[in-house]
Amino acid sequence: MKIMFIYEHFFPPFDEGVKKFSYMSHKELSKTHQVTLIRNYTNLPNIINNLIFIPRIILLSLIKRPEKIVFIPQGALTFPALIKAWLLEKIYKNKMSVIGVQKKTLKEWQYEFIRKIKLNNIFVLSNSMANEIEKLGKTARPIKVGIDRERYTPAKDIAQLRDKYNIPNDKPVLLHVGHIRISRNILWLLEVQQALPEIQVVIIGSTSTQQENEVFSKLSSGGVLVLRDYFSDIQELYQLSNWYCFPVQHEEGAMETPLSVLEGMATNLPIITTPFGCLVDLFTEDDCFRYINSSEEIINTLKSDFGKNCTNRTKTEPFTWQKTIETILN
Repeated sequence: MKIMFIYEHFFPPFDEGVKKFSYMSHKELSKTHQVTLIRNYTNLPNIINNLIFIPRIILLSLIKRPEKIVFIPQGALTFPALIKAWLLEKIYKNKMSVIGVQKKTLKEWQYEFIRKIKLNNIFVLSNSMANEIEKLGKTARPIKVGIDRERYTPAKDIAQLRDKYNIPNDKPVLLHVGHIRISRNILWLLEVQQALPEIQVVIIGSTSTQQENEVFSKLSSGGVLVLRDYFSDIQELYQLSNWYCFPVQHEEGAMETPLSVLEGMATNLPIITTPFGCLVDLFTEDDCFRYINSSEEIINTLKSDFGKNCTNRTKTEPFTWQKTIETILN
């Protein structure tokens, strides 16, 4: 099948949730289909890229003759993204599919406008997002994201990995991967570090987004080890850890299905997380998966025997990129 794949910010490094989702979707599609990638021109300002967005697609489609168009908006389902999707669907009808990976809030006038337009073939990452789309008078189909279980595997030699990344061997590690921003609620992890100095909190910051320096300073001065580099073998940072923590509460702070949680689970780490996005629809609490709503609950969980005999890796078996793509194309 000839497919046109659109993601405006499809540039390395792919170390952030939406970029990872787009990269892995494109990679999976390319295995069995003829895929044309459309992304922004790096030498043009965003305003120009936006102005030529629709004309570029029309011109390329005349040349490539795609049978399917997959559009992953860079900023999720914002008002401009929905307008782009609407215009494309008016041209390409049922060839067009748009994927929303993160919640976005519309202004009242935008909300009313979107309610009046026709837009089909919307895919989202949670039932909650599907319900939000339904309020706009549209129907959206939830899809499951995938996980590369061949890459994210349990550790074989934790001590060797600790040495490689200069992380002390004498403390268990609580890991978080994501943006260094207040919207990620990562200052909870500072409170955890100060309450439990016998563990080491490690945060891997995305290089794709600008960090908030005040947050970075507070974390670093409080003993949290913050690494803001691109790690080609990011799975090794999971493998050298003892737990994975996802403290995000703000609905626009992450994808509805946080890939880092699945990556931690595939590495067979015990998971401590807020009931974010679609996680509560996918996973129930047990001895190695715990929902929390405060830093105090994280601390109490870590003080317990939480995480022994972990079986989280087996829970990731249904999550494959092949199934994700099959749902979108069918």
